[in-house]
Amino acid sequence: MCLKIDVLFDDWTPGFGYVWGDTFPTLYFSGCDVGEYKEQISSPLVDHITAVPARARAAAAASQKTIELPPGLPGATIVAKGDGAPPRITLVGPHGARVSTPDGLEPVQRKPFLLLKDPRAHLTQIAVGRPAGGRWKVVVEPGSAPVVSLKSAQGLERPRIRAHVTGSGQRRELAYRVAPVEGQTVEFLERGPSAGNRIGRARGVHGRLRFHPAAGVAERREVVALVKQHGRLRDEIVVARYSAPRAPQPARPRHLRIRRRGNALRISWRAARPADTQEVRVQLGDGRRLRFRTRRPELTVHRVGRRVHGTVSVRGVLAAGRPGKPASARLPG
Repeated sequence: MCLKIDVLFDDWTPGFGYVWGDTFPTLYFSGCDVGEYKEQISSPLVDHITAVPARARAAAAASQKTIELPPGLPGATIVAKGDGAPPRITLVGPHGARVSTPDGLEPVQRKPFLLLKDPRAHLTQIAVGRPAGGRWKVVVEPGSAPVVSLKSAQGLERPRIRAHVTGSGQRRELAYRVAPVEGQTVEFLERGPSAGNRIGRARGVHGRLRFHPAAGVAERREVVALVKQHGRLRDEIVVARYSAPRAPQPARPRHLRIRRRGNALRISWRAARPADTQEVRVQLGDGRRLRFRTRRPELTVHRVGRRVHGTVSVRGVLAAGRPGKPASARLPG
């Protein structure tokens, strides 16, 4: 899952990746409104910058890395992993904006920066809201643990999804349009006070999905888009609303037949439609009252002697609990 952060950034919500069962979430900006991470170094950066003129240029080149960010991003994240400890770094923007790692573990919250350290994972990470396009420098401070990994990811704009429901009664269609984003999937659900159902997954930029309203009462329902980014749930967005009809009552089953086979009853019928299950009630003259639920249009009841009389009734039942009219018959003599 993804734990969102709603500080500092007006229209961008980076978050932390979290695996169920962990005592604490790993402080690593991922999922939510953050794109895929890319490694920026192939070998460790050294952990010092010397002021000796003869070595200054070589030391600076080895102790910093430049990350290119395109203009117009809603945000960006930079994660540096140290050798045994969170590295002490300074991030410098193309126009001079900068933020540095503090000595302690307290976070730095100063627009447009949010800096966090995770000693358990040896991470220092920085989120930047609306970063300027151009070259951003990551400088390793004197005395820092060596940086063994430096990753960056670009922020993602809010998902843009439009949809509306057409049709009537039990035949409906969802027309949708989705702005494409790499690694994004969108699935649509209907959701109401009495019932809900999966409608389907978006395929391509636009399309249509046929569906039958979930069995429930007549009510106003929402169509919700579940947006995932690289497999993680990013957002739930209400994209449409429609008036769902009351679930139809199952029709009466037809051609109910009861046959005796020794001490067993073989019961068959033409199933009620629409119905999710078939309910069979057997009332026997010896006092037994039996009830069965099945999805098949047939049933065998054992231990019923030939001299035992009684009746059988069958009716269809919807998943929402609404039953249909029963068909009944007496046991043959």
